[in-house]
Amino acid sequence: MMTEPDLTTVLEEAEHVAEQHDQVARTTDNQAHEYLRYAVLRVLEGEADQLPADWTPIDGVTVGYGSDDAMFDSWGSSEDWWESVPPQEACTRFRVFFPDDHQTVPRDIVDVMAALGA
Repeated sequence: MMTEPDLTTVLEEAEHVAEQHDQVARTTDNQAHEYLRYAVLRVLEGEADQLPADWTPIDGVTVGYGSDDAMFDSWGSSEDWWESVPPQEACTRFRVFFPDDHQTVPRDIVDVMAALGA
């Protein structure tokens, strides 16, 4: 389970992104989600300003997000968990894609997604 300091890392990076990289959200419907998406990507890639000393960057990671219905339309047929957690109205989900050379989901991804309540 992700600790509070790790959640703080993600949120502080999202604030940094909003202040320093505001252009990433100019063309999106929900700027806060885009800042958070980009922050999660920077944290997982090891590019964030403040990271735990033992953080292991992940190469080739992609972070996506979208409204529940749209994501369900894209991935619902290929993801078993949609049946147990059906689309929620006014909900946005994050998706993290990583290279398939990992035998299991990298711990850093598990921690970040836990912080987001995913």
